Amino acid sequence: MCTSTYAEAVVDVKNDIELKTKGNALANYDVCKSLATQSGDKVMAYYYDEMHRLTITETTLESQVDKQLQVEIIEDEYDKALSILKKINSAGLYQLCLNRFDSVSRQYYTTKLAAKLEQAQLEKTKPEKSELE
Repeated sequence: MCTSTYAEAVVDVKNDIELKTKGNALANYDVCKSLATQSGDKVMAYYYDEMHRLTITETTLESQVDKQLQVEIIEDEYDKALSILKKINSAGLYQLCLNRFDSVSRQYYTTKLAAKLEQAQLEKTKPEKSELE
């Protein structure tokens, strides 16, 4: 019985660490997206927005009972990380974000963003075409 209690405790600690890591990652992605937007780098902003979205999408929460607690852990860690990141020199932090956004990712997300913008433009012009008919 002690073994199962210990195993459960290990799983709880592991999950807690994973949730805290997700909170940290989300804060980092948001700050990097904001800095990229401020600098006019639309591709890098799109990349960090996608990383944020994927992190949320890939987060699987445990049972319904534990979901609120897990969300609180992520949000608390997000808030802590955000307050720390706000104290860091924005130019240095921007450089760190830029370094993580490698040239291969830039090429991939440049193409992906262009396709998304093109698709949005096509959807925007479709009603205009049908109105003309």
